[in-house]
Amino acid sequence: MEECNYIFACLPDKLIGEILKKLPAKSLMKFKCVSKSFNSLISDPSFIESHQKSYMTEFFINRLRMEYYRLSKTDEDLSTCPLEYLDQSCFRNLKYMQSTNGLVCLWNNHGDIAICNPFIKQHIFLPRQQHYSRTIYAIGFDPTTKTHKVFKEEIIFESGKVMYSIFTIGIDKSWREINGWINFRPMFENSVCIDGVIYFINNCVRNVIAFSVRHEKFIRRIPFPTKEWPLRWCDFTPILVETKGQVAILGHVYFDFGKIALYILNGTSEIEPWVKHIIELPLEYKNITRSLSFLSTTNPKGDILSIPETKNPPLFLYDDEKKEWRIVAKNRIYAQSLHIRDGAQIYLSLVESIWPLK
Repeated sequence: MEECNYIFACLPDKLIGEILKKLPAKSLMKFKCVSKSFNSLISDPSFIESHQKSYMTEFFINRLRMEYYRLSKTDEDLSTCPLEYLDQSCFRNLKYMQSTNGLVCLWNNHGDIAICNPFIKQHIFLPRQQHYSRTIYAIGFDPTTKTHKVFKEEIIFESGKVMYSIFTIGIDKSWREINGWINFRPMFENSVCIDGVIYFINNCVRNVIAFSVRHEKFIRRIPFPTKEWPLRWCDFTPILVETKGQVAILGHVYFDFGKIALYILNGTSEIEPWVKHIIELPLEYKNITRSLSFLSTTNPKGDILSIPETKNPPLFLYDDEKKEWRIVAKNRIYAQSLHIRDGAQIYLSLVESIWPLK
């Protein structure tokens, strides 16, 4: 340890920071014990935010079995990930998942909710709701104050009342009720937080609702792309994703099964704020299924991961830089007998982070 301190003492502080940003979360937790200066640097919110952008990992998560895998762009298979922390018995009754900044929100229909950072092995349970209700949660991040907040929408079964609340992690001791909007019902696990704004798919009016994490209020209604999902979902539910710092809707082009449509939000126009991109599916995908039902998502770099609805499916990964598809994880997924109706989930945006919860 003394030799390590001597080596780092000879390096400029800026260079030390750049080196540490490249280390995984597990290593950084050990380096916090090297010295007070290291602990101070690694605990700084600005460093944590920079580390998250520099050290991005991508994960496939099979929610039903709570199994976690890291996707690799060099191998046609998945490598296992050290995320067994979420396998603990205290999480087994938590059915739903949502993530932001590497933090995972887990909850069920009985009032239990946990926030977990599996990379630094920390979790907290938030106060239980006092009513028998249907509840939806989402984690948001305020880049101004560097704080994470949990948004909650609940419908009280006894009265039919809809309540919206906020909980600031590390600060609040109880939920704070906030003002809501009429005709807004967020969909389960279908939200994304970008630049301090949580975007929800609205299950009531069929549009996208924007919520400011900093100001704790709804700020915008965004209509769906023209002629897409006008009245009902039919066979496929549009999925909100992040791609290259922008919010987007990922979905099929209904009149042509061989393509995926990616609608990127670009502009403030309320008439047609979406820019449409058409991505051809690979021939192998077309030969597997003609169904519109499939599971897809993107990562912040713009890559797309897609699973067709068929037993023991391969995973198709679209490289946005090369503009080409390839099959990944075909052997590992076959071994797991994965079927998307079993409740599989994909989180390419589950990035490795060291955000503390306590």
